[in-house]
Amino acid sequence: MDDGSLRVIPVLLDQTELPPLLRRIRWADLRHDDLSRTVNEIMGFATDQDRLLAIQEHLDAAGLEVVFFDGYGPLVCCPKCGAGVKHLEGWSDVDEARDDMYAGFRCAVCGFIGGSEL
Repeated sequence: MDDGSLRVIPVLLDQTELPPLLRRIRWADLRHDDLSRTVNEIMGFATDQDRLLAIQEHLDAAGLEVVFFDGYGPLVCCPKCGAGVKHLEGWSDVDEARDDMYAGFRCAVCGFIGGSEL
């Protein structure tokens, strides 16, 4: 605690007032259902666009490969074992009886399968 690396972020969960000692530091308001707003408050972003630009800058600087899989979304690794995207393969299937299409990815390392209806 003495080296300044500990961060304390007060969080408002109900109508209880924030103590005066804590009002002068950054705090988060979770009395609403807007998670993007709360993340912006904690991280100090003025807008969602500022937050997205910071994420993109971080991805660019980290040299991460991001792959989008229909039915799942963007991945940088297997969410179960951490295998890189080169070990992930997309899949799709059609349920003819229900006329539904499904898609996702599978991991060649651990066998994890993720996806959903399109």
